[in-house]
Amino acid sequence: MSLLVRVALLSDNKKYWTKRQLIVIRAHIFFHLVPFSYLALHLEVRPSLSMNLLYYLPIMVFFYTGRRTWQSFFTAFGSKVYKLFYLGNTGMMLSLSAVLVLGLLTEEAVITAFFHALFTLYFSVHLLIVGAVVIKIESDLRGK
Repeated sequence: MSLLVRVALLSDNKKYWTKRQLIVIRAHIFFHLVPFSYLALHLEVRPSLSMNLLYYLPIMVFFYTGRRTWQSFFTAFGSKVYKLFYLGNTGMMLSLSAVLVLGLLTEEAVITAFFHALFTLYFSVHLLIVGAVVIKIESDLRGK
């Protein structure tokens, strides 16, 4: 998390993005608290449809700000890794929405568990590669 905050505070940011884009980028960094809190909560509580409903809007805001953030990075630097993150955030918004609707219609526990598993898998992979991406971001900001 501190790596992300470091990127958000780089003085070079103002060269590449508008004030509005910087607000969205910083909001996305802030909204990383949503997945952390969702996963921490599920260490104590079994996944449930009501918990998924409670977290649905904050999770969608996390992925929406992520889409806008990665689009800003892709536009500024043209790197395919940023486009990949943009597509990943878009895919998760659509996938989790479809799974939640399916869970509401069927009320099956397996669908609720799938929502949790899909989100956990995405965020785990995200955490594994974020360090390398932050290094890439810093390099792009300082090298362009």
